[in-house]
Amino acid sequence: MNSQFSLFKRGGFLAFFTAQFLGAYNDNFAKSLYGVLLAYGLWDLAGARPELLVSLAAAVFIFPFILFTPFAGFLADRYDKTKIIIWTKIAELLIVFVAITALYTHSLPLAFFSLFALGTQTAFFSPCKFSILPQHIEDNELIAGNALIGAGTYIAVLMGTMMGAFIAPLAWGNALGALILLAVALIGIFSAFRMKAAPASDMAKDVGLSFFKHYFSVWKIIFKQRLLVIMSIFATSWFYFFAAGFHAQFPNFTSQTLGADPHVLSLLMVIFSVGIALGGLLNHSLLKGENDIRFVCFAALAIAFLGGDLYWASVHFPKLAEGAMYEPLGFFTNIYGLRVTFDLVCMAIAAGVFIIPLRSVVQAYTALEVRARVVSGSNMLDAIFILLSAIIAMVMFSFDYKVEHFYIFVSSFTGVVGVMVFIGLKLCAMANGTKGDR
Repeated sequence: MNSQFSLFKRGGFLAFFTAQFLGAYNDNFAKSLYGVLLAYGLWDLAGARPELLVSLAAAVFIFPFILFTPFAGFLADRYDKTKIIIWTKIAELLIVFVAITALYTHSLPLAFFSLFALGTQTAFFSPCKFSILPQHIEDNELIAGNALIGAGTYIAVLMGTMMGAFIAPLAWGNALGALILLAVALIGIFSAFRMKAAPASDMAKDVGLSFFKHYFSVWKIIFKQRLLVIMSIFATSWFYFFAAGFHAQFPNFTSQTLGADPHVLSLLMVIFSVGIALGGLLNHSLLKGENDIRFVCFAALAIAFLGGDLYWASVHFPKLAEGAMYEPLGFFTNIYGLRVTFDLVCMAIAAGVFIIPLRSVVQAYTALEVRARVVSGSNMLDAIFILLSAIIAMVMFSFDYKVEHFYIFVSSFTGVVGVMVFIGLKLCAMANGTKGDR
């Protein structure tokens, strides 16, 4: 079995990987840059509450996924996916100029418009991103390809988030931020032009402009798929519920529950993101090229078990004197700090093992002519679950539950999802379905 990294030797795959990596980086760099500028009052907010604006910014970015992805899926099936990616990268460059203007004028309306536009651009890119792989690599390479794309995405998200937070407070942060946004967008366009063609899969399909029509059509197509694909789509969305919930509450978990400073927060975020990436890459060795989700249920149960241990360790975490916070040295030499770190590392690796096979199964077992639409429906459901994660967290906090309670809820229910996947696999085995045409 060849190393999964041998895929990088193919120019088309490397160009695609680079284009999607840079897109994820720019999205999260912009979100983080704006978030820090708003949260720390570095812009004149005209009396608005920073925490409200930060939450609104996150919602503004994610909403286009719910609004536009079904239509984007139809476009991706109707036209060459590589050409669509090129146009989305050109659109990203134009949006970057709006973002740069917002940075220099401190304009909240322009900042929010650029976030909405970036979300829209990503919503049109996303169905191509997850449906183009089977046209560029073989079935037995999908696990490896998705693992590399997934790992790259998480590293890009991490790098963009941390770089945005680092640059925002600097005196020359606006200039450097503008330069990074522009350079990344330009390199992304160059990479997109080097991608291999991915011809349309359903040329006869009339795209039309009725958004409601596309919503209903996408779900009609999804529920015509085999049980294995439908189950994988919903399990994928639960992963985003879990991952988004954990990421969003890391600052509160670190500061309020653990009593640790922002440096510990940064290190824990790095550990968690790299752990998911490593778990994704581990699938290549576990599955040996098979598009199979047999390890998903075990990964989910591992997350549930580790979530329970994380809860126990966090509620028993020794508190410092009022006003004092753990620095990295004190945190990572504390037995409870090491236990929390171990739990987060193992949960992240299990999460990586959980998500990659689900994506590969959807790609491999969906017919070519509807694949992008199925992926677009999956992406829309992912966005809905991300919003649900934020809403449930807010409801729990309004009833005086703490972050550790939210974490144990999310991780425990992940175990329930694992049991449901196991039952679904048994039903699929009984049905003895056959693979859809590519």
